[in-house]
Amino acid sequence: MIHSQTVLIVDEDRRLRQDIAREIEKDGHHIIMAASESEAINCIEQEDIDILIASLKGGRLDGMHLLEVVRHTSPNIEVILLTTQNTLDIDLGVQAMLRAGVSYCVQKPVNLRHLRAVVRRVLSEHELKLQHRKLQEQIDSRLGLAQFVGHSPAIQQVYNMIAQIAPTRVTVLIQGERGTGKELAARAIHYRSLRKGPLVTLNCAAIPETLVESELFGYERGAFTGAYQERAGRFEAADGGTLFLDEIGELSLPVQAKLLRAIEERVIERLGSTTPIQVDVRIVAATNRNLEIMVEQGQFRADLYDRLNVMVIRIPTLRERKEDIPILANAFIQEFSQENNKQIDSLSHQGLQWFMQYDWPGNVRELRNVIEGMVVMAHDSILGEEDIPERIRKQTPPRTMPTLPVLASHSQIPVHLGMTMKEIEREVLRATLKHVGGNRVKAAAMLKISKRTIYRKIKEYGLWDVE
Repeated sequence: MIHSQTVLIVDEDRRLRQDIAREIEKDGHHIIMAASESEAINCIEQEDIDILIASLKGGRLDGMHLLEVVRHTSPNIEVILLTTQNTLDIDLGVQAMLRAGVSYCVQKPVNLRHLRAVVRRVLSEHELKLQHRKLQEQIDSRLGLAQFVGHSPAIQQVYNMIAQIAPTRVTVLIQGERGTGKELAARAIHYRSLRKGPLVTLNCAAIPETLVESELFGYERGAFTGAYQERAGRFEAADGGTLFLDEIGELSLPVQAKLLRAIEERVIERLGSTTPIQVDVRIVAATNRNLEIMVEQGQFRADLYDRLNVMVIRIPTLRERKEDIPILANAFIQEFSQENNKQIDSLSHQGLQWFMQYDWPGNVRELRNVIEGMVVMAHDSILGEEDIPERIRKQTPPRTMPTLPVLASHSQIPVHLGMTMKEIEREVLRATLKHVGGNRVKAAAMLKISKRTIYRKIKEYGLWDVE
C-alpha cells in the first residue's frame, strides 16, 4: 500500500498544473504547485518533497538546472520529467535520466491516467528504497559499520568507491595504516554486495607461517602430524561469499603462488589431497605495507599483486581527516555511554582542542580506545581536559582560538574556552546562514548536510530569522 506523499508539480502552464494536480489528488497525495524554477526551489527549501514532476524547459523554467539543485540538496526526491516530442528535448531527457537520477520521462501532451500510474510506480519504488535504506542502517549498526563515519572529502571518496564497488565481483585491495578502519571497509563492501554467502576473515599476520596454508585451503586426515580428521579451510567456508585476507603482505612466497591459482581458477586443493574443489569466493585483501616496493624487492609476487591491484581503496589516516574528529568523538561517546550506562553528553571545547592537535598515530582505533577509557572513568556529563590521557596532554598545550575564520575573509565564528560542542555547532550554523543570506539550500550544501538536517538544526537552535 502506497502512503500519502507530497508531490511538487512545476510547469508554466497553469491549466496543465491544475489538471495534473486533480488527477494525482485522487490517490490522496498532498499537492504543491510552482510556475517557475525559483518558486520550485523555494518549495523544496520549505517542504519535505517526495516526488517532483517538472517540465524540462520553459521561459522561466530551466528543468536541467532545477535537477542539478535537487541532486545536490535533496537527492532523495524522486523526479518525473515532462518532455515534448522535440528531438532535442528527448535527448536532454535521456541525459537527465543518466546524470541527475530522473526516474521517468513522460512526453507531452500528458496522458493524465498514464502519469498517475507512473507516479504510483515511482512512489512504490521510493518506499522500497526507504525500507532498504532503513534495513541497511540496522545492519550497519549491528555490525559496527556505523563507526565508519565522517564528512571530510577524503572519507566521502571512500564511501563513494565502496558504494560503486560493492555490488560487483571485482577483487579489492584496501590500503591504509593500522587503525584506519580497513576491516570496517571490507565488511561494508561485503554487506552491501549481492553475495549470499558469509564474510570469512583471516589475519595473515596472526597465523604462524606453517599453518597459513592449511587455514586457507584446509587439509585431509593424515596430511601432517596431528591432522586426525579432515578440515575445510577458509576458502571453502567463504564459498558464495567474501574472503577477507587482512595483512596479506605477510604471506610467504609459496603460499602466494597457491593463492594466485585459487583466485584465477577458483579451484583449491586441500593439503594431502589432489582432488580439486570448485569455490565461488570474492577476495578482499588489506595491507599497511607498500606491496609495490615489496614486489621490487622480491618479497611479493608481481603476478599476485597485479591480480589484487584491480581495484584499490586507500583509507585516509586520521591526520588527513581531522575535520571528522568531532563527529567520530561524539559517535564514540554515545556508543560507550550507552554500553556503560552513563550519561555523557559531549567533549568540552578544550578537550576537542587537545584532540585536534594530537597526531593520532593509531588513527580511528586509537581515538575509539581513548574515548572508551575516558567515558568509563568520567565523573561529569562533559569530558574535559582532566579526562584526557597523559600521553596526549604531554604535548604542547593547545592555544586558545578566539575566532575561527571560515567561509570568507570577513566571516568569523566566535569560539571561547568552555563552549560545548552544541554551542560551537550553533555558532557555525548561524555564521553559515548569514554568509548565504539565509538560503537554507546553499547553507546545507556548504555544510555537507541534508536539507532535512539543516531544518531540524535551525528549529533546534531557534535560527529561523537569521539572514
